[in-house]
Amino acid sequence: MKKLLFIVLCVFGFLLSGCNFRKNYDIDYECSQNYGGATLRILNWGEYIDLDLVKQFEDLCNAKVIVDTTESNEGMLTKITTGDTDYDILVPSDYMIERLIAQDLVQKIDFNNVPNYQYIFKDLKGKEHDPNDEYSIPYFWGTVGLIYNKKKLQELGIKESELNTWTILKDRRLKGNLLLYDSQRDMYMIGFKLVDPNLSPNVEGDSEEAYEEYARNIDLATKQLEIVQENSTQYLTDTLKYMIANGDAAVGIAYNGDFLEVYYELGDEADNLGYVIPDEGSNMWFDSFVITKRSKNKRLAEEFLNFMNDPKVAYYNAIHVGYSTANAAAFELLKEDEDYEKILKLEAYRPDHTVMEKLVVYRDLGIELNNKMSDAFQQLRAKSD
Repeated sequence: MKKLLFIVLCVFGFLLSGCNFRKNYDIDYECSQNYGGATLRILNWGEYIDLDLVKQFEDLCNAKVIVDTTESNEGMLTKITTGDTDYDILVPSDYMIERLIAQDLVQKIDFNNVPNYQYIFKDLKGKEHDPNDEYSIPYFWGTVGLIYNKKKLQELGIKESELNTWTILKDRRLKGNLLLYDSQRDMYMIGFKLVDPNLSPNVEGDSEEAYEEYARNIDLATKQLEIVQENSTQYLTDTLKYMIANGDAAVGIAYNGDFLEVYYELGDEADNLGYVIPDEGSNMWFDSFVITKRSKNKRLAEEFLNFMNDPKVAYYNAIHVGYSTANAAAFELLKEDEDYEKILKLEAYRPDHTVMEKLVVYRDLGIELNNKMSDAFQQLRAKSD
C-alpha cells in the first residue's frame, strides 16, 4: 500500500542518505496571496494530518505552520484556556465545538475565503453542535466500536459474533486481552449502554430533573466500567490499534479510523483484523476545523482551511490519515484509487443506514456534568494504575 511503501522507501533512503526524503504531491492549489512568512499555529490530534502537505502549503503561501498535538478534547480546552500559546486553528470533536462556541472561544469563518467548503458532504453539515454551519468545517468523521484480532479471539475461544454487544467487554475470557480508549466521553457512552441499551449519551431534556437523572446514570455507568476495567489496566490512544494488529491484545475500543488506518497499512495481512459497532448503538463523531477567537492570522487560517479542502489535498490527506473523509470530492478520487477500492466497501468506512440510525452525536453536557464525568473518569483510571 502507498503509506507502507513510503515507510519502506524511507528506511531504505535512510541507509543511503539519512532519509531526508519528502513527498511532493501533485496538487495545483494556488494561494490567494503571499503571506510574507506569517506563522500559523494548529492544535491537532496525533497522526492526524500529512505534514508533507503542510510543508507544501508553507512553500505555496510563504508561511510557517506549527502543528502541536493533544490527546483529548478536554486537554485541548485546557491548552487554549490556560496555556500561553495563541493557536489559530483547532480540530475539536462535535460536543467540544458546541462548548467552544458557548464559551466564545472560537469565531465565525468567512466562507468567502473558503470556497472549497462546497466539497463537504451535505449530510455532514448542519449538525447540532453547529446548526447554522458558521464556526466549523468537518474534517474527518466516523464511529466508535470494537477493533479485534481474529486469531487472538480464536485462541480465547470467543466468536466474532459475540462482539455484537458491548457486554462482551465484561466477559472474563478477555481478562488481560482488552485495551480501553483514553477518552472519558467514549468510555461513559459505553458505560451508559451497559446500564441500559436505550440510555442516550446526551442529556434528554433541559430540566433540573433531566440533569439529576444524568448525574445518577454517571454513577451507575462508573460501576459498570469498573467491571470492564477488571479485564484491562491500559488506557491508550494512538498505539492501541497497533497492539491489536500485533496480537498484543484481542479486543480494543477504538474509532473506525484507527481500524481503517492499520487495515490499509497491513495490506494482504489485513483480513486478520475486524471492526464492529455493537448492536446497542454507538457514537457518530465529527472532528472539524475551527478558528480560535485569539487567532492572530485569521485570513491565513482560512487559506489553510481552503487548502485542506482542495479535492486533491483532501484525497492525499485522507490516504495518509486513514479516516473517513468529510470531503465528497476527495471521496470520489478515493473510489478511483485501486488501492482503496476494498476499504471503501467496509462498513467501518461508511456504515449502512440501519447502523447509522443507532448512532448518536455527542452534545455538550454543561460545566457541572462535564466536571462530574471528568472526576469520575479520573478516579476510575486511578484504580487501574
